[in-house]
Amino acid sequence: QTSTMMDIIRDQLYLVSAKVLELGESEASKDPTPFAEDQKIRGNELFQVGDYHGAIKCYSEAASFLPDNPAYYCNRAFAWHKLAQGVDSETTEYKVNMEKALRDCDLALEVSPGHQKSIRRKGILLSELDRMAEAKELLRRLHEKDGQVRLILDR
Repeated sequence: QTSTMMDIIRDQLYLVSAKVLELGESEASKDPTPFAEDQKIRGNELFQVGDYHGAIKCYSEAASFLPDNPAYYCNRAFAWHKLAQGVDSETTEYKVNMEKALRDCDLALEVSPGHQKSIRRKGILLSELDRMAEAKELLRRLHEKDGQVRLILDR
């Protein structure tokens, strides 16, 4: 059933891409928001079924339409993080995926320095990489009410 759902989502993604090409750059440049949001929605759907590579492509496409939206980078960081969690932490693949996730958090924070999801995501990534001093310094910017943040700060 998962592969069927992934096939449907991929087909929808191709239809959206074809529509963008059909409309041409002029339509997309007038208001890129609908195109970016369509890609984000597709990325979220792919993420939900575990197609993290597909989700990353969609979030990248969304960011290409609206590079000032931190959510696209934050979502992509989460997908990179999920890919990293699927492999042994001693592998190069793990380290590369974690670095890509950190880079995307940094991109989101460049665009919007107070973006709380990106701060939280980066703090979690840093803690998983045993960079606790950096994680604690960053996470102190968030509310103490966040249970997962409190656990990291208490280490």
